[in-house]
Amino acid sequence: MATFILVVGITLAICGQAWLIFIAYRHSIGWAISCFIPLIAIVFAIINWEECKLSLALQCLGLLIMYSIISSNPFELIGGEIANVRTETIIVAEATRQFKKEMNKVPVNSLDLLSASMLDEESAYDPWGLPYHISSYQGVISISSFGEDKSKGGDDNVSFGYHW
Repeated sequence: MATFILVVGITLAICGQAWLIFIAYRHSIGWAISCFIPLIAIVFAIINWEECKLSLALQCLGLLIMYSIISSNPFELIGGEIANVRTETIIVAEATRQFKKEMNKVPVNSLDLLSASMLDEESAYDPWGLPYHISSYQGVISISSFGEDKSKGGDDNVSFGYHW
């Protein structure tokens, strides 16, 4: 659903910009071409406010929709697996806090939490079957997954940080 709403926002913003370029074209081809540059488009819209205010309103509405969707849950837009990893890392972070409190050390990975009975089997592994890597630096817990390629340093690695 979020992706659909994001597409609606993008469509509104593009339609508003196309409308502004059409208005600029009625003035001159030079203005129309120049309106592909955002700063010049804004100058044109200010100079021709009465003609352009509705196209600007349409663009602003589209941008507002896009911002609200992206800021509400950006991980939902990336993909289901990343959203699942985010949810699981919250559980792993809570177990890590408990582990540190009881054992006075930071676990190396989620298998340490599993063996200490602070995490269940399902939460101990990422969607690709590997345990989560855990590290700590200056009061921040970092929970990492090596992703689908299962290699450290790959493009699909994901890491989330949580404060102690």
